Amino acid sequence: MRIHAYLYLLFSFLFFNQLSAQQISTADPVSYDFSEALVQSDDAPDVPGFISDHYRRLGIRLKSVVRNHQNPAEYYVYGKSKVRSNITEFAGLITIDSINRIEKAGIIYLATYWSFQFSENQTDKHTGCFEGRGEAVFISGNPVFRTSPIINVLKDDNTDRIYYGHWITHDAKLKLPCSWGDFSIRNCGDLDVGKESFSPNPKYYSMGWNEIVDKWW
Repeated sequence: MRIHAYLYLLFSFLFFNQLSAQQISTADPVSYDFSEALVQSDDAPDVPGFISDHYRRLGIRLKSVVRNHQNPAEYYVYGKSKVRSNITEFAGLITIDSINRIEKAGIIYLATYWSFQFSENQTDKHTGCFEGRGEAVFISGNPVFRTSPIINVLKDDNTDRIYYGHWITHDAKLKLPCSWGDFSIRNCGDLDVGKESFSPNPKYYSMGWNEIVDKWW
């Protein structure tokens, strides 16, 4: 186990030191189409997420992502969210804020950062608005497509698409932290006790983390 940890640290050190200034550059957010990279297919597994300081389980699914051709850095989003038995639709916007373009071993990676705002259906009960920031590392293409790199080319953590921010009721009387991601969750305290992938802490099972998730979306 110690040998594996040593090899991992050695590989990480060599990897990061191979990224010279010439290999990292910024890119114009309108230069790439992220619509297919951001959408979550119906066949994909449930994405772990939480809402509130008690880490209540949050289900969320981006079912449609369409690029705004009038402003190519923006993407119109439609999806669904679930807390307990409450399922509602939402619509909103993702705006690509910045991109770091990284070339390694003939592959062009795009470390991509965005802001988002998703408004849930106001006619449903207990609804509000998700807003915050997101990030991921994608592989350049036409359109851009997803990757699950062994090592994130800019950070120490191994993550794919992650979102973090707040959920705010439509009347702005309640504001709760929230976050979700494909393989891990940002700002989740002691909720995640997994070593290689997300695994919920048993102390939060009462917050919905011991439930078997059916295809609710």
